Amino acid sequence: MKRRQFLKSAALAGAGVAVNLPAFPSAPGKGKDDVYADETGGVARLGNGHIELGFDLKSNGALSSLLDKATGYQFLRDRQAPGLLFRLALRRQKDHQIEWFDSRDAGSFHVSKKERGGSTTLVLEAGSFPKRKFTVKVQVALSAGSNLSRWHMSVAGLEEEAVYQLTCPILTGS
Repeated sequence: MKRRQFLKSAALAGAGVAVNLPAFPSAPGKGKDDVYADETGGVARLGNGHIELGFDLKSNGALSSLLDKATGYQFLRDRQAPGLLFRLALRRQKDHQIEWFDSRDAGSFHVSKKERGGSTTLVLEAGSFPKRKFTVKVQVALSAGSNLSRWHMSVAGLEEEAVYQLTCPILTGS
């Protein structure tokens, strides 16, 4: 398979957010511990033989599921709880006031994947916040044979503020 994949664009009904979804391939013929990433039914999934993480694309990448494949236990989100991928607090330099943002505030959202060796990373990027130029990138990596995921978060394009707090992932419900 080519390393570079073509993206398809889709508009989410009612959300008013344009999303570029990579055409993630399914993982037929792979071993049970191999890492896979796919997108079906508006959910991007990253998994292997041990765990599977699900991200709701209609909610700007909110973590919507966590499946323990050894026990079959699915940690489901409370459907009434807000669907958030992250919460961000920025401190303004001029008056030191804190402004809060979350993934629901993003006017654009993009998901892609990177493969490297036995590891696959989903890259979830939110931008176009009201009257702002910054973007928030959340990278979630999973290796073959591992039950641990690795999360890396970053904020780019800040002007007159600094990151005070960035919280991710947000998982609610039981």
